[in-house]
Amino acid sequence: MILSSAFPDNICQNKNFNARCGEGEVIQIDLARYGRMDSHSPCIDKNFGYEGCYDDVLAETQALCSGRRLCTVRIPNTVFDEKIRGSEAEGCPADLKSYFQAEYHCMKGKDNEFLIVNSSLFL
Repeated sequence: MILSSAFPDNICQNKNFNARCGEGEVIQIDLARYGRMDSHSPCIDKNFGYEGCYDDVLAETQALCSGRRLCTVRIPNTVFDEKIRGSEAEGCPADLKSYFQAEYHCMKGKDNEFLIVNSSLFL
């Protein structure tokens, strides 16, 4: 098992989350959150007092990436935006930019396919 990093990757607005595994390995998403998790994130230029308002998007990210050797998810992502707006993630105004945190590891397996997901597509 190979971990992508010791800490979650912070993927800011207009950036891509890129998960990649070696030959004969596939992605397994371990953690995925979308919102404003921490005011110390490099994705937040100014702290307006809103942090800790996020939603778990693990199931959505697993559906997009797990079982593939390569996966790219564009942030912002309309599926994640809709989920956080319709969730109980209280106190996070819609006009503040959200960011994405994810952790994954690689495990032995057969690659399903390469998938790119932009802000308006969810397969």
